Amino acid sequence: MITYEEEIDYFVEFINFTENYSGFRRITLDPNPIVWIGIIIIIFLIYLVTLLVKKKIKPEKVLIHLSFIIYCVSVFRLVFTPIEIFNLEYLYYYSRAFHEREPFTLLEHIRNIDLIPFRSIYFTLSTSSHTLTMRLRPVIGNFVLLLPLPILLNLFRTKKMGWKKLMLIVFLTTVSIETTQLIINIVTNFPSRLVLIDDVILNTLGGAVGCFIIIKYGDRIEKLYRKMIDFSQY
Repeated sequence: MITYEEEIDYFVEFINFTENYSGFRRITLDPNPIVWIGIIIIIFLIYLVTLLVKKKIKPEKVLIHLSFIIYCVSVFRLVFTPIEIFNLEYLYYYSRAFHEREPFTLLEHIRNIDLIPFRSIYFTLSTSSHTLTMRLRPVIGNFVLLLPLPILLNLFRTKKMGWKKLMLIVFLTTVSIETTQLIINIVTNFPSRLVLIDDVILNTLGGAVGCFIIIKYGDRIEKLYRKMIDFSQY
């Protein structure tokens, strides 16, 4: 346990270190938006070529296919980037990384996983130093993140899936996201992503709403989509 006096000494040491430090202060992996647009175009072209070769392309489904690809790439960008490889200022808050000059251990990465339900949500909403909009943003963002997934999946497929299969896909997706974030932390040896059970809860609840919408109103959505396609042809 670090005492107050030791904390002051560490802080002074950190300030002196940063003043004389001439290397990179921050290294992140965060591709330019143009790169992401290029990725979407490449994936879409590969997908179109595959459908053309198999002669399974349906012109009325092309827009849905493109929407699904844009959605998947956007989710990937939101949940995995930027990847923090090194951040000099951030290291001050982790005593083993800076004070003891030792890398994070696997156990420390695992200990950073928050498995207590609703704790991070409560902490986020009760932070008085932020505006209400800033407090609600991560909560609403996690809720909305996977809401479109079951909708696009059933619009994307000719053979529709039931709510159980859709919810299973939503749950496996959110668990895969959190697991991948933990793996990124371990591989980069830097805790740039928070692994929270509340993210899984909010993602799943949002997916459940999307599942309800597509099961209850799927036929109406498809009819509306076909009317839009027919109208655009005139």
